[in-house]
Amino acid sequence: MFTHGILALGIGHLGEWTSHNLIIETCNITSPNHLCTLANGRRVLALPIWFYCDDTLGNVSKKWNKHNSLLFTFAGLPQEYAEVLYNIHFLAMSNIAAPLEMFDAVVDVLR
Repeated sequence: MFTHGILALGIGHLGEWTSHNLIIETCNITSPNHLCTLANGRRVLALPIWFYCDDTLGNVSKKWNKHNSLLFTFAGLPQEYAEVLYNIHFLAMSNIAAPLEMFDAVVDVLR
């Protein structure tokens, strides 16, 4: 069913949906996906994950040792399993880097 370099047609719009501003767009879709080619016949799965950042304080006075930690869990888990400790995975912790800087590093690794 899939071949390389399929020409696909799609409906696009600009602004509100009216019959006057509908246009037909064309785009080239390469198939199979390059990840399937790299997998060399093995199954390729999409795995949705939730990332979250938590700021923790290491002192009782809450004035010192502020750390940001990045964690993730799998998005498809039911609520009762998503909150179990072995389904929450630690990624990074820093008292120097801002959370967005740490997320940049995680994105670079995932790419």
